[in-house]
Amino acid sequence: MKPEKHSAFTCTRAIASVASVVVVLVLSNSNASASGPVEKVLYNFHNGTDGAGPYAGLIPDKSGNLYGTTFGGGTTSSCVGCGTVFELSAPVTAGGPWVETVLYTFNGGDSDGVNPNGALVFDSQGNLYGATTRGGPGDEGTVFELSPPTTSGGAWTESVLYIFPADATRGAYPAANLAFGPGGNLYGTTVYGGNTGSCRGAGCGVVFELTRPSLRGGAWTQKVLYSFGTVPGDGSSPTTGVIFDPSGALYGAAGGIIFQLVNNQGTWTENVVYAFPSGGINGPGFLRFGSTGSIYGIAYGTGSVNRCTDQVCGGVFQITPPVVAGDPWTETTLYVFTGGVDGANPSGTLSFDKAGNIYGTAARGGLAGNTISANGTVFELSPPAAAGEPWTETTLHAFRGSAHGDGTWALGGLISVKGKFYGTTTLGGSDGVGEVFSLVVP
Repeated sequence: MKPEKHSAFTCTRAIASVASVVVVLVLSNSNASASGPVEKVLYNFHNGTDGAGPYAGLIPDKSGNLYGTTFGGGTTSSCVGCGTVFELSAPVTAGGPWVETVLYTFNGGDSDGVNPNGALVFDSQGNLYGATTRGGPGDEGTVFELSPPTTSGGAWTESVLYIFPADATRGAYPAANLAFGPGGNLYGTTVYGGNTGSCRGAGCGVVFELTRPSLRGGAWTQKVLYSFGTVPGDGSSPTTGVIFDPSGALYGAAGGIIFQLVNNQGTWTENVVYAFPSGGINGPGFLRFGSTGSIYGIAYGTGSVNRCTDQVCGGVFQITPPVVAGDPWTETTLYVFTGGVDGANPSGTLSFDKAGNIYGTAARGGLAGNTISANGTVFELSPPAAAGEPWTETTLHAFRGSAHGDGTWALGGLISVKGKFYGTTTLGGSDGVGEVFSLVVP
């Protein structure tokens, strides 16, 4: 059975859906000294026409403006709480306010989407692409494009590129970001659907390709590259997107595995690159390549307890390709979260600096000590001076929640723009429905 429909943003239900998907403490707050990390709330969502509950991270344009989606909020004549696409414009003068503009509000129904959950992606022409978890006649989700106005100040134009059919055989509930591949085609994942009913009666999810039409305005063509649940151990219900290596192979996370899809004359074959064993960090997602061909990612963690035991609080890992083709990949756990001041349940995309430090967000933990019920953190992982030594974790910011005008549940990770980090929180902020924040690390 698939998740219940969402007619409006509902905090508890929405959070549950996503979740089923050596510490040095440097706390940062509004009174932080100039020498330490400084967090600033750039925008508070209000659960009105401006949106509510941003699950995904942000993407920048060349001018430093930020773009993202909200799962809920937004009001149209046909749908309240169906979600939005927004732009946050950088201040004209240093220290001035950031300005939010809603680029599109989803309408739902048979011909439009509902509840975008993943990050956006730009093409070379400045068009935005994303997916909604719901919408269409079967309420199975859509893929959309937003085209910028031809004249300054005009409206952006939405085009629905694909509606997932009601029988779910071609996928259902696309909850992740899309990726452009060779030739300008789009690639993504769905949490449910496919050719098997072994996962909640709705299929175990798919990896799909959308082929760009030869003529502008033509129909995009969808192809299922792989359906999960086909063979034992091949993964299930991917909640994050896919990434490409230089050869054109696809990588992603599904359930407790990291998978690879290789194209051989139009037929895609799945290889399980790494299967996380029970008893360790688990729930892998949000992968990205490092400079040496290794893949880095977060493991959200497993279980639903109030304290971190048996590594349920997740971690950050690296998997390294073999020197000899055909040998297994090697997994290295860089850090395991304790659920204390360091955070718990890392989520979203990771960022790197030139020194090899890794930056990310944890959805829970932080100021409440050894409990994972706190508001989450922004963390830094620094590589060891000598190979084989442990990485060092630094808590750059511990979110304090709405009572202190700060965020809660930073699920989208971080992006780096001109030396600053930017991210979103799904909850918290002045109205409890999320915020956009910046973080400056000296």
